Amino acid sequence: MLKSLVLTGNRRFAGLLIKLSICFIFILAVAGSQAQSLSIVSYDSLVVGDANESLAIFAHAAIINNATYPIDVMVKRIDGNYIALTDSNAICWGICYLPDVSVSTMPITIGAGEIDSLNFTGHVFPDRDGIPASGEITYVFFDENNPSDSLAMTVEYQVVIITSVDEDPDASAILLYPNPAVDFINIEFVSQPGERAQFRLYNISGKLMHSEGISGSAKAYRIDLRKLPGGQYFYTVVMNSGVKQSGKIILK
Repeated sequence: MLKSLVLTGNRRFAGLLIKLSICFIFILAVAGSQAQSLSIVSYDSLVVGDANESLAIFAHAAIINNATYPIDVMVKRIDGNYIALTDSNAICWGICYLPDVSVSTMPITIGAGEIDSLNFTGHVFPDRDGIPASGEITYVFFDENNPSDSLAMTVEYQVVIITSVDEDPDASAILLYPNPAVDFINIEFVSQPGERAQFRLYNISGKLMHSEGISGSAKAYRIDLRKLPGGQYFYTVVMNSGVKQSGKIILK
């Protein structure tokens, strides 16, 4: 009898293990079916332009499909939180839409495990009124056949006053030289004890190309730009209180 009870108990325990295993597999399957299929590989979280001259500034993004099947991806922008800077904007997703279109009308198919880094561009068209400003736009990428499978990203657009360092006779101004430059530029400025600054370099479309922390001293701080192609750029030096100085740079 004891042996029979033991065998019966073992059978019940084995049956319980099988049921638990089936439940666990079911839970994993449900969780997998609800997992987010799209994610961001990279994007321009900050885009900067010239408050006087920039006709348009652009944000780009690379999106990956983590699913095991192709996804027809759409994109939309979240309207309603625009300011004077961002109230004129447009989205490109394969094709470029007019500013009054907030949701793409044609999907882009991203294959399983593939990355799309070419089809999205967010455009902002500044007023060119010489007034520094910043504003955010949120974009949402989603599965056309399952809109709840989505991801969102927010881009900050800025326009700043671009001035030449030669126009500022203030002795406390930041000195940046040579300009035009080849491979390197030097920066000199005096900062308060413990104060840090950030040097940022943008291409003419407003895309951030180089960012580097710097500290003020009597000696020049040298920045290596050999990895960048020649052309016209503009820079900002940001300190605790905001943009300390901005200007144009030509790399040869």
